[in-house]
Amino acid sequence: MRKLIRKIEQVAYYRNGISGHPFHVVTFRQFEEPALTPDEQPKMVAIVFEGSGQVAVFNRELLGRGVIDFGLVEDGGNSWRGDQFENELRAAIRADDDRPVTYPVTGADGRTVHVTIPENEEGS
Repeated sequence: MRKLIRKIEQVAYYRNGISGHPFHVVTFRQFEEPALTPDEQPKMVAIVFEGSGQVAVFNRELLGRGVIDFGLVEDGGNSWRGDQFENELRAAIRADDDRPVTYPVTGADGRTVHVTIPENEEGS
């Protein structure tokens, strides 16, 4: 299968508090035919849950205009086959999981410091 993602921009993980299912959000640039310059590649966002096949992909610019309908872009929709992007997205998530996570922590004196925790220790 040909590569669909040109560049991963950002990966974030959300635990979803004490309820709900955790998920990752990935922003990326999609390859588009015919070949466009990197700045012209569509800006996409994916919501990736833990289970296989649980991936939603949207065009960020269309979301910004309020387009959330199911269907092809040319028909006024903003839906993409998450299964086609899934392998590349999960590979990006695995690569990002090895990075340390930095959190801002504000003390009683009002000063904020940044604490870095290795990813595998987060939530322990």
